[in-house]
Amino acid sequence: MSFITLKPGSKGPAVTELQTILENTLLPPHRKYLGANGHLDITGVFDEDTEECVKDFQLEAKLKNDGKVGPNTWRALKGLENFNAYQEPKHVHDGGGFHCWAACTAMIKGMNTKDLTRVPNVIFEQLGNQIGGLDNDPANVATFAAGHGFEFKQAAGWKCAELCHKVNLFGRLAINIRGVTSTLTRSPDPNDSHWVILAGLRGDGTPKGTTLYLMNPSVVENNCQVVHTYRYLKSEYPQLTHHAMYLYNNNSAPIY
Repeated sequence: MSFITLKPGSKGPAVTELQTILENTLLPPHRKYLGANGHLDITGVFDEDTEECVKDFQLEAKLKNDGKVGPNTWRALKGLENFNAYQEPKHVHDGGGFHCWAACTAMIKGMNTKDLTRVPNVIFEQLGNQIGGLDNDPANVATFAAGHGFEFKQAAGWKCAELCHKVNLFGRLAINIRGVTSTLTRSPDPNDSHWVILAGLRGDGTPKGTTLYLMNPSVVENNCQVVHTYRYLKSEYPQLTHHAMYLYNNNSAPIY
């Protein structure tokens, strides 16, 4: 199915359809989106009020919050997605960038503070008298995961659709992105990596048509979200799913 991309200034029947969906179908339970009169005027013109309603919907729906209505936003608005799976935990901060594994462990389990449990026979980096990062050797990470009751996968070969199915079945995943720093900028050292939580995704299962919702434990809560298409994130982070950990008894639910 093809979709007309709409943005501020667009006019015509497609805008009328958009405004009608926003006013009659999605917005009544969320009146904070609406103007002072409690309604979005159906004008067929993509005006400022329409843009604000779209942005608010995208924010709540965990879509890229740009105010434009492209295929991914249309699918969400019309309920035409193949995947809409979320299990968002309370954000846990890692306390400085070296304990992303501990914060992600806590978020997989649904805890409120990072879990620094020293699983026997697991190798960590040493930072003076403190433990640092989790050594990335697959056998080491597998031992760590088993100690917490997690399933561990070397997930570098996962395609977008397989990732969608995993989140759909098991809810939130911790994914280890290789070649990045704790702020998710590319690292000059390809062996550097950072654990984040993949808390949900929605779309049609294709790289361009699927939006991921990541939570970075090294960023304060209000700014921890990274929301973008799989295709974009894979282009920014070629080793987006180097490793993955999750619980079998977690499960996802749609955001709408």
